[in-house]
This record gives sequence, C-alpha cells and structure tokens, in this order.
Amino acid sequence: MALIDSILQDGVNVSKNLLRAYLGAGEVGNPRRHGAKGDGVTDDTAAFSAAAASAPNGIVVVPRSAAPYVVNASVANPSSIFIFEGGRAALAGTATAKQLRAVFLGQTTELSSDVNIGGVPIADGLRSGKIEIVAGVIRQDAEDKTKWNYINDAGHVPIGVTGTYALATGSEILVRFAKTYKRVLSMVMGPDELLSNRHGMSVGASVGLSTMTLKASIEKTLSARVHWDSVQWQVAYGAGQGSTADNGNVSITGINIPSAGTVQIDHTPCPGNNVSVIPNTRGGVVIPYIPALRGITDTQIAINYINPATDTLRTDATATTRMSMQVNKSFRGGVLLDGTGGSDMYRFNLGNIWFFGIMEVA
Repeated sequence: MALIDSILQDGVNVSKNLLRAYLGAGEVGNPRRHGAKGDGVTDDTAAFSAAAASAPNGIVVVPRSAAPYVVNASVANPSSIFIFEGGRAALAGTATAKQLRAVFLGQTTELSSDVNIGGVPIADGLRSGKIEIVAGVIRQDAEDKTKWNYINDAGHVPIGVTGTYALATGSEILVRFAKTYKRVLSMVMGPDELLSNRHGMSVGASVGLSTMTLKASIEKTLSARVHWDSVQWQVAYGAGQGSTADNGNVSITGINIPSAGTVQIDHTPCPGNNVSVIPNTRGGVVIPYIPALRGITDTQIAINYINPATDTLRTDATATTRMSMQVNKSFRGGVLLDGTGGSDMYRFNLGNIWFFGIMEVA
C-alpha cells in the first residue's frame, strides 16, 4: 500500500480523485468514518477531532457533502491539516480556517504561515488560483547584441513576459513582465551548460513587480608553463586546466615574437590585468631569462625578457631555451551584456540564460 507521502510531494499536483482513493485505504483521516453528517445542522466537531487523531500522517480529507460541515471549535490535534473537497462553502460553524489549518480545493485558502503539505509551505494570505509563472529562455542575438531573444519553439515557450526579446544596456538585461504583480514569491535564474562551462558565468537579478534586471559575472583562469624547446613553443597547463575553454579556463591560442625582444602570447578572451609571469627552471634544467610584462589586453599578454647576467632587456627576435616561464591570468567580476566594450568576443549568443519565477497576482 502506498503511503500518503508518495502522492503529496514537493511540486507534484494531487488530483481530488487520487485523494479520494486513499480514503478507503486508511492513509488519511475521514470525518465521515467518525459520524460526521455534513448536513449543515449537526455539530461535527467531535467527528473532525476523531478523524485528526486517527490520521497517521495528520492529513484529513473531508469529502463533498450536500450541506456544510458544522465545526464549532478547533480540533484536538493541532498538527492536522483538513483538505475540503467541497471548497470553502463546505465549512460552517464558529471554527475558522486557520484553526483547522484548512485547505479548500479550488477555492480561497486561509492558512497560518506555518502550514505545509508534503513539505511545501503555504504562505499566510496566499490565495489559491492566484499564482502565475514568469519563465523564459533568452539568447543574445547574433547580429544585434543588445537583444536577448526569447526562445520560442517546439521545446521552449516564454511565459508572462512581453515582446520577443529582453533589452540589454551595458551590464544589464531588462525583462518586462506581462503585468504588474502583487508579490514576488520566488525567482531563480542561471546560465546553461555552455555559458557556465566556457565562461564560469553566474547570473543574478533585481526583481520588481513588473520588471526584472539581470546581471552576469564571469570567472576565467589561465595557468600554464610556457617554454621554447629549441624547435617550437611548448605549453603545459596547470591542474584542472586544458587546451579547451571549459570550466572558465583560458587557453593559449598562439605564441610569437612580433618585434625584437617581445614575446606575444595570444589567448582566448579574459579581461582584466591580474597577470603574473614567473621564471621557470623546468626542474633545474635551465637558467631562465626573467620575464617582465610589457602589455596586457583581453586576448594578449606581451612579455620582455631580462638577461640576469647583464641586467638588460633582450632586444633580439630569436627565441631561446632560456625563455621558460609560468604564466597566470585570472578575472572574476561583472561583464557587459550588450556587445559593447569588446564583450562581443565572448560569443554569448552560443548559450542561453534561463529564468523561472512564481508571482502572486494583485
């Protein structure tokens, strides 16, 4: 025999027919079994108390009746929950819905703030049937980076928003709701696996009653040992790094000497100037030149080398095995979402941002 917990679970709708099927199985209380009349005249308080006491899970389902059940006092078991199949009109007498911790199917619910069914709390004053969902999946337009289009296809449907896209300005994306709500009950959002893995992206929002402003931050890291092996440049990534830009990793895409004395390291996009270059003896094999930063961009690190024997900068364009170093670069912070300031290099249009909210209607 299934337990009541198997049908009253978080996020699972329970039909009245399914609840009714459990009445005969003894999994929930039933005041009818204890003499309740539901005729609008007889005092059914004792029957309600008996049903609450007999319910192993504290849940009592009150069947439909031709007239209301008269309950004139709070029941003996204060932890019970009474589910009225007949709605609010099925309760009469002096006992209040809060005293009974009553749930009226399909009707207004009057509950104290600590009531929950199957682990799902029912907020004080929250009205059944007046909850709406705001949800969608947005992706940056490949051409107009200020537009984050709502994906609307066989597998995705935006709900409770206006227009065909959310508008990005600087570091913010503005989502407009289809109406003004009374309260924000919950809102969650996040990047898909591509934006999360490739950019280490996280998403947050300031949620109002008619709009929501999304912002995103990224976290990117480069950690690699670089040296010239007399034939070509060798790159060895640190623990957790790799040649692909996954998990927020930054990968080196090329190394060359564009001008005498300067080594240029090209890498996948990573903003900021948190960079360090450290001489590396490669386990005591070489006496390295001392690397010194010459310049930094979002996709390049330029390095000069100092000869420690002469304390001078190298000025030739020839690579040597003494060019051996550890290269580190990292960034963590907010990012522009409208394609300006070079942010189009991140190609956010390859991934999606999801959001899902529960709102109370005014």
